[in-house]
Amino acid sequence: MRGSTMAARTLLVTNDFPGRGGGFETFGSRLARHLAGRDGMGVVVHTVSSGTGGFDDHQDYPIERDAGPRLLPTRRTARRVAALMRGYGCDRVLLAEAGLGLMAPTVRAAADGEVVASTRGAGAWGPAARPILRRIAAGADVLACPNEDARRRVEKVLAPDSRVRLVRLAEGVDTGFFRPGGDGAPLRREHGLGEGPVILCAARLVRDSGADSLVRAMTWLRVRFPGVRLLVAGEGPDLRRLRELAAWAGVERQVVFAGPFTRAELPALHAAADVFALPCRTDSGRRNADAGARLLEAAACGRPVVVGRAAAGERVRHGETGYVVDGADARAVAGKLSLLLADPDTARAMGERGRDRVCREWTWERMLARLETIAD
Repeated sequence: MRGSTMAARTLLVTNDFPGRGGGFETFGSRLARHLAGRDGMGVVVHTVSSGTGGFDDHQDYPIERDAGPRLLPTRRTARRVAALMRGYGCDRVLLAEAGLGLMAPTVRAAADGEVVASTRGAGAWGPAARPILRRIAAGADVLACPNEDARRRVEKVLAPDSRVRLVRLAEGVDTGFFRPGGDGAPLRREHGLGEGPVILCAARLVRDSGADSLVRAMTWLRVRFPGVRLLVAGEGPDLRRLRELAAWAGVERQVVFAGPFTRAELPALHAAADVFALPCRTDSGRRNADAGARLLEAAACGRPVVVGRAAAGERVRHGETGYVVDGADARAVAGKLSLLLADPDTARAMGERGRDRVCREWTWERMLARLETIAD
C-alpha cells in the first residue's frame, strides 16, 4: 500500500452501474469517471453483465463484467476480485455496497492492497446490521459511509479495538458543469413558460418523488402568482397519474411536462427556473436514488430548493439554502414555495449560499480526497 499518497489504480466493485441499453447514469458510473482521472488509468470496474448496449466501448477505463444479474459476496466473487487486483496492478479495492463488503476479509487475505468497504444499504438490515458491520470492519482498512448519520451509527457498533478508518463518501458535483449564469430563455420559449416564476422538478416520476404534492400546491400558488408554472422534467410510472391529477385539479395550464431529460440538459433546465423542488416522501431514497444528486446539482446552479425530509439529509440547510418540508403535505409545500417566489432577493441569497456550500463540501474532488487522508 501507499499510505496517504494517491493509489495508482482502484478496483471499483459495484452492482450500481450502467448496463442494458447503455444504462441510466448511476452513482457507480459517476464515481468511476472521477476515479479514472484524465487518462482513465485510475480505475478498473468490476460489475455485472446485463447487455452493455455499447456503453463499455465509450469509456476510457477497463470494465470487467461478471455473468449473472448481480454480484454476490461469495468466495468465487472474492477470488475474482483478488485476481483482477493482481492482473491490473490495483493497490485499492472499493466494495461499493454494504452487501459486497461481506467479502472484505476474504479479499484482504487474497490480495495485496487497501480494502475500502462502503456501508451503503446497511440501514436496511435492521438489528442484523451490528454483527455484520463488525465483520466487514474486521476485513477492511476503510469504511466509507454515505453520510454523517451513517458514520455515527457505524462508529457505535465497532469493536473497541477496531483500527478501521471511517470516511464519508457520497455523490459529488461537477461545479464547473453545474453553475449559475446559464441562458434559460430558449427553454422557456420552447415550453411556453412565459415570463412568470418557474418551479422545476426534475426526477424519476414515481409516487414517492412528491411531484403530486407540487401539482396540488399549484392550486394555491396560481392564485397568488398568476404567471407561475411548474416544469416537471422526467419520466416514470407515475407520469400518467400526474397528468390526470393536473387536469382534475384544474392546473393543466400551469403544469408543463417536459418529458425525459439527460444530464447534459440539466443546466439549461435550472437556468429556466427560479426554484428547484423535490418534496420526496419516505420511500423515495430506494426508488428515486438520484434525488440527492439532483438537489446538489440545483444548488450548484444557484437555485434555492424545497425538498422532502426523505431526501434532504445533510444536503439542505433549512432556512439557509432552501426549505425542508413534509413531502406529503401539499399545503406546506405551497407555503415554502410562496416564501421563495414572493421574495426573489431572499431566494437568490439562498441559492448563492447553496452554491458556496456545494463548492466547499460536495465536489467530487473533496469526496475522493477523503479516501487519501488519515483523518477526515
